[in-house]
Amino acid sequence: MNTKNNKYEGIVCFVFFLTWGFVFIDKLGINYMMPEISKELSLTNANIGQIGFVTTTCYVITSIIVGSLSDKTGYRKKFIVPFVLLTGVGAFAGIFAQTYMQLLMARAIVGLGQGPIMTLMMCINSAASREGKIGRNSGFIIAGSAVFGNFMAPLIITWLMKLLPWRTIFAVCSIPIFVIGIVIAVFIKEVPRQTAPDAAGNVKKATTSTLFKNRNFVICSLIAISGLAGYWTLMLYIPNYLTNVTHLSMAKMGQVTSGMGLLFIVYVLLIPTLSDKYGRKPLLFIGFLLALISPLCMFIFQETGVGAITYIAFGGVVPSLLTLYMNVIPMESLSDDLKGRGISIVNSVGELAGGAIWPLLAGVIADSKGLAFIMLIGAMLLGLGAVLTLGLKETNPRIINK
Repeated sequence: MNTKNNKYEGIVCFVFFLTWGFVFIDKLGINYMMPEISKELSLTNANIGQIGFVTTTCYVITSIIVGSLSDKTGYRKKFIVPFVLLTGVGAFAGIFAQTYMQLLMARAIVGLGQGPIMTLMMCINSAASREGKIGRNSGFIIAGSAVFGNFMAPLIITWLMKLLPWRTIFAVCSIPIFVIGIVIAVFIKEVPRQTAPDAAGNVKKATTSTLFKNRNFVICSLIAISGLAGYWTLMLYIPNYLTNVTHLSMAKMGQVTSGMGLLFIVYVLLIPTLSDKYGRKPLLFIGFLLALISPLCMFIFQETGVGAITYIAFGGVVPSLLTLYMNVIPMESLSDDLKGRGISIVNSVGELAGGAIWPLLAGVIADSKGLAFIMLIGAMLLGLGAVLTLGLKETNPRIINK
């Protein structure tokens, strides 16, 4: 089945842009509801951390299992539709949460649903993208999280909090997820695996162990750990840094983070698109160097506005790089029957180590050494990402064929 044409390529990009955006409204929206939820359900900080950890763990479980199954069966659409709908079910289940355990179970369902969505979207996107456009298309899809999750979610959720109980807001957030699940079922085509038979007419099935012989897969997994650890260091502690170290007001802090969010939208579109022309490796390396400027300045120039200015200017680079090392480079490095497993493992390793375990350690470090020191650690983690990038092999076909 030939799925590579301009019109269908555009449909895939737009539908998955909305998909990832609607998923992120729910994923990040709970953070803005948490003050009210915590008050009503008497949640401790430990409870809040446990909710995040369980959600991430469930995400990792289905990401790896379904990624492997989709490779073995060759099916992508048949998996993505039910898991998008399952994410909607988990979001809607929040309306029934009367206790901490009930809320934990609802968010666990959300994690199970979200797990394989990115992997499956990127596999379908890879099949639909014309040569030289996969970076641009991947960046556009990821931009859904920037537009809806980082920019619109705070506005939408805080507005709804004035009108509706938090339980009802969970139900409201589930509606667009259910709708986009139906849209995927109607407009997205299945992408059968294309595996060539050998001379005897047999189709050789790739095994998971083959992944670990691929240099780029191993390095991207390591970059995912350092990159996401650096990302979450900034996301978790920069608001406190800006208010407690730089001494900005809450309003000024909000303006700084909003400015970063707007430039994130620009970077997540620009960096992958430039990588289509100039190569994945140089853009990723330069991106990591730009990304470490802000936390490094926050460590060096404490109690000044330099850290805030550099965060607005370069903070959006950090999440924009995820498109390359968690999706595009692994996709271009692996055969079709390994892409699902490869992307899911890279994402899962990064989410679990960098997004769930590292924040627990970072909290201990921040309490003992201070917020400025944790910014230095964040810069070092992003610098490690730059060093690891040097070991990658270029994957952009346009650059390789020159």
